[in-house]
Amino acid sequence: MNHFDNQGKTLGNSFTPIRAFSEFQARKFMFAARGKKWCTSYLSESDAGVHKWKLFLKTLEEVTLDLPDECLSIA
Repeated sequence: MNHFDNQGKTLGNSFTPIRAFSEFQARKFMFAARGKKWCTSYLSESDAGVHKWKLFLKTLEEVTLDLPDECLSIA
């Protein structure tokens, strides 16, 4: 499934690094930015295949969606 930013640009072939104290905290940051509209998480760029798949860097600000409050829950 492909994902898009607020301008309708594809996020295919991209990755967003998030610095956090734990994977759970990183997931909370991503849910706050994108709701449930994101793919998966990895612990390192190597695990994600950043170099192998030639993925493009997108900052958290670039991928953040304008979401209503009810979309921001992890549950």
